Amino acid sequence: MLSPPITPLSYRGQGYNAVVENVHITNSEVSAISYAGGVVGKTAGYLLLSKVTSSATVKATGYQLTRVGGLLGAVNRTFTTPDPNTLITNSRCDGNIGGGGELHAGGLVGYGQYFDIKKSSFTGKLTNAKTSGGLTGWIERGSIEDSYVVWKAGSTYKYGIVVAFSGMADNRFQRNFFYGAMPTTGYGLAENLSNGIQDGNFYPNHVAGATVNSPNGTFAAPLPTEGFLNQATFEAEGWDFNQVWKMGPNHPEHR
Repeated sequence: MLSPPITPLSYRGQGYNAVVENVHITNSEVSAISYAGGVVGKTAGYLLLSKVTSSATVKATGYQLTRVGGLLGAVNRTFTTPDPNTLITNSRCDGNIGGGGELHAGGLVGYGQYFDIKKSSFTGKLTNAKTSGGLTGWIERGSIEDSYVVWKAGSTYKYGIVVAFSGMADNRFQRNFFYGAMPTTGYGLAENLSNGIQDGNFYPNHVAGATVNSPNGTFAAPLPTEGFLNQATFEAEGWDFNQVWKMGPNHPEHR
């Protein structure tokens, strides 16, 4: 069900140079062979998702090169595309995301280049994906800022935010956190980070570590469960509790 009752670009189709705003999806199931997204399957140009929420179940049924995301399956861009980065902002997903085979999967975006995630969150369930992260499986030449993931029981992903982040010098991975009871064999935030500005991130201290490879900045710090309620810890890393964040019952939340 959509609220307001409008037809989005296409659950399985492609969005290009478009804006999707103030859309709320509930009681929905999405299934596609390759590109599956709760709102848009794939974009090859600029796309804005703003104030979009979804609790849809999204599945990719193919075996090879499948992309699945709670909001957007994939951003397939090239260096020559003149458009600004695709942007997901002030959005969230709490649906069930999954598939099988050689899969890139993410709570918000499955895979892509030239996209930014800002002030958004994933609190749903993510399963049965070989390469999967809480927000996205893979991001190249993009930024992730002021966003978070909360582990949901039954999930099987091991990277709290992203598997791989390959940025340019001005791309940012800042002020994000992962929270919850991920198995101790998981990684707190990411596997491989290269380039860009990376700092002010947090992860639970019971998991294996923040990242396998993070060459730039003070990437992330571990926190005990009670540490996620210490506002001063976050403010010391530049978190804005006047405009962006507020302290929730267990951890910071968006205003």
